[in-house]
Amino acid sequence: KVNKVRSRISPSALSLPLPTPTQPVILDIFAPVSTDQLLLVIPRSKIKFRGYRTFSVLAPKHRNNLLLHVRLTPSLVVFKTLLKTHIYL
Repeated sequence: KVNKVRSRISPSALSLPLPTPTQPVILDIFAPVSTDQLLLVIPRSKIKFRGYRTFSVLAPKHRNNLLLHVRLTPSLVVFKTLLKTHIYL
């Protein structure tokens, strides 16, 4: 499949660029997403009892609660420092 992508014989969907951290990842086409705040879409859980505790639900929820400048930090070292400051304040 990699050879087909390189030689441009593959379907166009395989040659699309991957999303970057500055682009929101849209998991549900009907869910609203804020493009100015770069928020991730929190998927709806089908299971009421334990579904809300899954990683796919909690990870976007906690990321959206971070401040914008923390979310957009390009350096991992600076991100960790800002994250610790955000958590312990």
